[in-house]
Amino acid sequence: MKHFLVLLSVLCAYSCCTVLSAELRKVSFPHFGVKCPSGGKECPTGNTCCPAVNGGWNCCPSTDAVCCSDKIHCCPQGYKCTLSGGNCVSESDGSVIPWLDKQDSLNVAMNFDLNICPDGKSQCDSGQTCCPSMDGGYSCCAMANAVCCQDELHCCPSGYTCYPDKGNCQKSRLFSVPMTNLYLRNPN
Repeated sequence: MKHFLVLLSVLCAYSCCTVLSAELRKVSFPHFGVKCPSGGKECPTGNTCCPAVNGGWNCCPSTDAVCCSDKIHCCPQGYKCTLSGGNCVSESDGSVIPWLDKQDSLNVAMNFDLNICPDGKSQCDSGQTCCPSMDGGYSCCAMANAVCCQDELHCCPSGYTCYPDKGNCQKSRLFSVPMTNLYLRNPN
């Protein structure tokens, strides 16, 4: 990954893309697949491995998520699970959002299905959303059917509205979650 960033910086220096380079440095470049502890299982990029009811691993569709103790649900980073209420409560302002459902993890040896983005060249993992990026191509959002933000750096869950100036996604005045960074998919 370090070599990729160096190459990107060199290419941008010769291509006069200083603005794009500065913006891309703000975005993380996760590896293809998140390997779960104890080996053997992995989740799509942008997900978090959480313990499953069966003793294995499930995937929470959020980066650095909080795994709920029921081993069925999870909450975005900055939220805590409330099992009695069946929801996620913000640690900063007490706002409440529905908790997230986890998905099955995959064997490390399996390849993820890919979504081909509208440009016909860019690809995102299955269950993720292709979003327009500042370079005219596409980046990936770690959520299915996500809302791509106009800043072309972030995305929000389906049904939410992007507020880049506030750094969050809002469903209503009562429900807001942090915006998710878009990332470039590393093919290998």
